[in-house]
Amino acid sequence: MSNLIFKFETLNPNFRTTFFKHKSYTNYLANSEYAIKNQNTNHGLFGKVKQFTDIRNMKSIEKISEHITNLADRKIPIYRGLLSLTEYDACRLGYLEQDKWQELLENKLPRIAEMINVKYEDLQYVGAVHLEEGHPHFQFMIWSKAKEKSNYFIKYQFKNKLRAEFTNDVFREDLLPLYQEKDLAKKNIIAENEIITKLFHFIHIFSITQINYKTYFGRIF
Repeated sequence: MSNLIFKFETLNPNFRTTFFKHKSYTNYLANSEYAIKNQNTNHGLFGKVKQFTDIRNMKSIEKISEHITNLADRKIPIYRGLLSLTEYDACRLGYLEQDKWQELLENKLPRIAEMINVKYEDLQYVGAVHLEEGHPHFQFMIWSKAKEKSNYFIKYQFKNKLRAEFTNDVFREDLLPLYQEKDLAKKNIIAENEIITKLFHFIHIFSITQINYKTYFGRIF
């Protein structure tokens, strides 16, 4: 099974350089030469933002870019994420389309909300899928519409858990035979333990009652 590359981090919102990095990042996501362009627009941006209910069909991303720039100016933590597959895995698993990546991320938004300590219903995000040769990937930005300022540090154990969950979701069909094999092995161990338990039970009875070994087991079997 191949690995999924997952990155999730945030820049220090108090650094002035962070403001300028976020300011240009939205445009990069939407207009990269590798971005899958939306059907009715010339950009590839999509997501869930309260003020913009139909991002895919917006002719211009200028207002969204201004909105995110304003968030950065107010020092609100904006988290950047990346999910990437090999071209082989992306082709065979269907990750050459926006909808597949979007579904993958949105299924994990409740966990991400828990990880960054915000309410799920307050999460906002924008992102774009880039079909770059060799490693198609999905890049996104996430923030909370309710929190003005918060602790932007993310513990490594949370990121590792989230990486494992994304991997399990993407490679579910590949992992299924492994899960079945482990389940069978577990059942075999349980069955063997039951046999051993019964054997010890018989020996215990024998030692107490001092019944002749051959007579006792001959009657049982």
